[in-house]
Amino acid sequence: MRSRRAGLARWMLVVAVLGTAGCSPLAPLGPPAPSPAPPSVVSTRAVTGFVPLPLTDLTQADVDRLQNSYMTGEFACEARGAFADVSAGSEVQLLDTRGTVLASTTLGDGTVEPLFGSVDTSQGLCFFPFTFPSVTIDQALFRIHVGDAGRASFGFAESAIRRGPIIEIR
Repeated sequence: MRSRRAGLARWMLVVAVLGTAGCSPLAPLGPPAPSPAPPSVVSTRAVTGFVPLPLTDLTQADVDRLQNSYMTGEFACEARGAFADVSAGSEVQLLDTRGTVLASTTLGDGTVEPLFGSVDTSQGLCFFPFTFPSVTIDQALFRIHVGDAGRASFGFAESAIRRGPIIEIR
């Protein structure tokens, strides 16, 4: 009888020790405790994009100049007419959905690209590049404004901001 009590006492001691270590065989089994959520990923990076504009309101002298610049490899162009507010040096703003300015930069020099398979630059596009050097990508939607205050801003999803936004003004 005594050996039975000693055996039972030892068993109770083992259960008590395991229980304090969180290993109790009597503890109910359930789903494992959820692992902590990974920290949200916020990255800061340069955002580069461009504004393509149709070449409009060209005189014959403009066409000749563009043709010559294309042939010599200079490819320079400038916006005219309804697009005159969107040209080299124009301010570009990156905004959140509330309209708060997150970053600003300016448009670079325009370069002419003729339509596919053509050297006729009078029918091409003028591309103005821009780069925001350091943008924190921490939201799903952004807006970009370029040109005069009266010109509408353009909405972009976070994925388009990462790829490099293209602002198509018409």
